[in-house]
Amino acid sequence: GQAWFTASVAFHNLTLAIFSAVVAFYSWWIVADHWSRRGFADLYCDPQGALWQESGFGAWATLFYLSKYYEFIDSWILVLKE
Repeated sequence: GQAWFTASVAFHNLTLAIFSAVVAFYSWWIVADHWSRRGFADLYCDPQGALWQESGFGAWATLFYLSKYYEFIDSWILVLKE
């Protein structure tokens, strides 16, 4: 029983880490491309919403944001389990 639980927690944590790495990787390239094409001021202010709406960054940021709710609930499950 304990070995199975430990293995499943390790797999779960590895999956979350890989997900975070994938989001960071794709977000970095989107932001770097936006900065190189439009400059820092447009990256920071994004007056036309191009970074968030046209480049796909908004989708990655939303997925990452939603994953934090899952991680929060997951953390409470671990705390309450103790």
